[in-house]
Amino acid sequence: MKQENKENIIIEDIENIIHEKKIIDQIKSILIKKKYCVIKNVIDKEWIKAFKGYLVNIGKNSLPNYKSISPSAPNSHRININDERSYVKGTFHQFVFYPWNQDLFSLFKKTRNIFFLKNLINGIRKDKFLKNRLEDNCTARIAVQFYPSGQGFLNTHIDPIGDHQLTVPMIMMSSKGIDYFSGGGKIITQSNKKIDIDSLCEAGDMILSNASSPHCVDIIDKNLPKPWLEFKGRWIMLFAVNKIDGNDKIKNSKELLA
Repeated sequence: MKQENKENIIIEDIENIIHEKKIIDQIKSILIKKKYCVIKNVIDKEWIKAFKGYLVNIGKNSLPNYKSISPSAPNSHRININDERSYVKGTFHQFVFYPWNQDLFSLFKKTRNIFFLKNLINGIRKDKFLKNRLEDNCTARIAVQFYPSGQGFLNTHIDPIGDHQLTVPMIMMSSKGIDYFSGGGKIITQSNKKIDIDSLCEAGDMILSNASSPHCVDIIDKNLPKPWLEFKGRWIMLFAVNKIDGNDKIKNSKELLA
């Protein structure tokens, strides 16, 4: 583990972390203090490249359609262009996956250590929410979000935390300075600093932050617009535990006014 500064640590190997309670406790302490950490090289870049190609093919050749989070929800994709119905306004293309559905990339098997770490940080059974059924009216969900060059963004907001999650791990699937050049993910710390988290990472790295810390995505390449269907811009993968529709015990994400 390498200490970078007061609000960032870099860890080199996720395989070892999930067996080291001392490190897990240290990460949890960092997150409770609303700081953040980066874990390097969690997913291979070539795998990410192949997976992105698969998603681009889906995005170009099938109609997007919103599906609510329910016990039998299919894997699906949707487009959000500043949708008035959203709790947090943004513009992005989202692809979602659930543990009860099979997929060609065996996503939940491939990324299980990420969910294990997420659960262990919360002090709960490491495989909770990963079964082919609901637990506490919640489920694990993987969401890939593509923010297109020239228009992709997400307003500043906070996400709910609780027994189900303290953090929503995020894997970078693109690299700032290569795939896009301006804008991107920002975390606002307790000292009111706006951290350009994307500049600390590259494709395959993982970011952990407190879900209740204000965060946003500044518009991607505002002055370098590209047609949406070129799929040029910022890609990320989110590892969340989401409540199903009708679960009122967990709050919704909350947009923060500028």
